Formats: sequence, C-alpha cells, structure tokens
Amino acid sequence: MCVHDLKQCLSDESGPDLRDGFLSAALEAFVASHGDTHAFCPTPDCGAVFRKGKEDDGGGGYYKKPFFCPGCKTDICTTWVS
Repeated sequence: MCVHDLKQCLSDESGPDLRDGFLSAALEAFVASHGDTHAFCPTPDCGAVFRKGKEDDGGGGYYKKPFFCPGCKTDICTTWVS
C-alpha cells in the first residue's frame, strides 16, 4: 500500500465502511503489537483502548488512577487487565 492508496482509503469519498474498517484494523494492529502497554476495554462491545497500569510505578501517579472509559462510561482498574 502506498501513500496515495492510504489517502484514498481515508478520504470521505471512499465511504465510511472502508475508512472505518481500515481504522479498526490499524487500532487492532497497534494493540496487538503494544499488548504490554495497551489494551482494549474489557466491557463487551466497547472497543476503546487504554494504557495499562502497573502495580507500582514508584511515583504514585498516572498508573495508579483508574481509567474512565469514554466509550462505555465505566471505570476500569488498569493494573489487572491482561
């Protein structure tokens, strides 16, 4: 796939099905290749992605906070998601 093909897939003229399918595949590929740091929301049919937390990051900051999923409006403990 070249840049021209990519631009065509993402244009409004290509239609929402092709564009949404491409973006979904790209997001799935990202999560699959970054599974140690990112995950899909565990709520069925949600599809949102978040950064996984750690048990202890040493600073008590970002990783200790729950993730509020904007897709399903649920708080998720990011340290237990596999």
